[in-house]
Amino acid sequence: MLNKLKIFIKALVADFVRLISKTKLGAYGFEQVLNTAMQVTQSVKHGQTELVFTVPNQLNRFRINTFSSKEPETLEWIDSIPEGTVLWDVGANVGLYSCYAAKCRHCRVFSFEPSVFNLELLARNIFINDLVDRVTIVPLPLSDSLHVNTLNMTSTEWGGLFLLLEKVMAMMEIILRRSLSLAQLACQLMK
Repeated sequence: MLNKLKIFIKALVADFVRLISKTKLGAYGFEQVLNTAMQVTQSVKHGQTELVFTVPNQLNRFRINTFSSKEPETLEWIDSIPEGTVLWDVGANVGLYSCYAAKCRHCRVFSFEPSVFNLELLARNIFINDLVDRVTIVPLPLSDSLHVNTLNMTSTEWGGLFLLLEKVMAMMEIILRRSLSLAQLACQLMK
């Protein structure tokens, strides 16, 4: 029953937005709602590190609410790396771990994120945490070779995920099989 109610509300909102966006006043109002949604933030503290993230939707609120519990091994790994390390955050999404590594460990982070639906939030999160001098956005996917390929997206929602599973697995296989350092990996990727 709850699922049907959600579907009904979603359809009702979509119809309402379609209707009001046909007028100048309605389009202006809709633009204000979107801009306001993108200004909503939420703080999270892990250990001694406090961060602020943009939360325009339920998915991003979930990411912040589960920051310390969803991937504790990732946070433990970041906590263990030497300060000032260069870190590649491959599949950075909205930058939770990029921001954490840059702020907590003073890392120089390269955030690889090809999804345009995540790039705006990634940029906002880097900016509101005052990390623009430590985090560089690389809006490209990584692969084991230079070629044109399809970006297989599973969501167009802000903060959503997409899958390039074959490519991620291929990269992991190369890294594990060859025990490449980041410098060697960079050289391999440039071939």
